[in-house]
Amino acid sequence: MGKDLAVVGADVVSRLLAGGGELLTVVSGVGGGPELSAVIEQSARVGRRDVEVSIIDGGQATYPLLLGVE
Repeated sequence: MGKDLAVVGADVVSRLLAGGGELLTVVSGVGGGPELSAVIEQSARVGRRDVEVSIIDGGQATYPLLLGVE
């Protein structure tokens, strides 16, 4: 799929939001950080300005990024 977390994360968010949803939760872990979360938030708002985005610093070691859509 890809190696750049920002590109892959943006693609996953696009796919998740294509099915609908009003809230995107971004949980950043070790290797994620605020820069990655900001890129994911911006990508979610492309064409979907109504989406609420919640960013949480989870600190998980295994996954640099966890995403959820409700």
